[in-house]
Amino acid sequence: MNYHNASNKWKPKHKIGRLDIGLLRSLIAVSESSSLSEGALSLNIPQPTMSLQLKRLEDRSGRELFKPGGRGKPVRLSRHGKRLVIYAKRIMAVYDEATLYLSSPDLSGEVRVGIPEWFAESGLNVVLANFKEMYSDVQIKLVAAPSNRLRAQIKSGELDVCVSITGDGLEPAGQIWKEPLHWVANKDLRCLKREFLPVGLFSQPCPFRSHVISHLESLGRLWREEYVSDSVATIRTAVIAGLAVSAFPAGAITDELIVIDDIDGFAPLPPVELAIHRSQQRKSMPELEALVEHMGEFISSKMAQHKFRL
Repeated sequence: MNYHNASNKWKPKHKIGRLDIGLLRSLIAVSESSSLSEGALSLNIPQPTMSLQLKRLEDRSGRELFKPGGRGKPVRLSRHGKRLVIYAKRIMAVYDEATLYLSSPDLSGEVRVGIPEWFAESGLNVVLANFKEMYSDVQIKLVAAPSNRLRAQIKSGELDVCVSITGDGLEPAGQIWKEPLHWVANKDLRCLKREFLPVGLFSQPCPFRSHVISHLESLGRLWREEYVSDSVATIRTAVIAGLAVSAFPAGAITDELIVIDDIDGFAPLPPVELAIHRSQQRKSMPELEALVEHMGEFISSKMAQHKFRL
């Protein structure tokens, strides 16, 4: 077989024009809209401008990107148009990432961050990873500990910023987020059938421990505290094994557990209030300001998710 001749078969049959970022952004917008006018509105440009950009993109691609349609009908993409949308989204993702990197200030230094052990599983670890990727010269020292310990370290200056359950008179650096608190058990519910309900509780001074105990006493059934720890992982292991029930913030609930708020007399508990707290001893730190902003955006998105669910 003549490989030279075979490779010639895959040479482009026509010349491709320049696929500008603006043209690709218009293609993505119209692919995600119900009409041309809606796509133009999402980019804050006039509809005639959107039409011109799409026509220019089609001419430069040398392919029919759109199926014929009547006036006022939704824009329909051809198979070439649908494939180009996939490439366009990849290109835009890299373009936006590069733009964000180049427009971000040069930051360096160390930021000491504290989070509850269970909160790392709720998505904040992804936020920290993205921040680190954007500001590679900033060193993040991460501490996972109970909220009361984190707040104490904020007061002493051992930490620069933390996410913790509110308390100790600390002013939050932004909005307070109410995290749902749920009763949890393992999936076979074996522990609910025991004469004495086995319970796993968090050590004092757990801020929601009193709510949990008050509700347990209101159930009118025998129970006892069989597992106590300030570690979420320790209590979770006992619950997964069917050795106890417990109360977990929503972010600490994994797939091995089920929520039993409406089972066997259990009822929903008051939510846990969390906030970002920052040290007053290190105010002039641009790298800290940037991280607090990223963490605040994450908190706001989590708040919106819970509001939507409710």
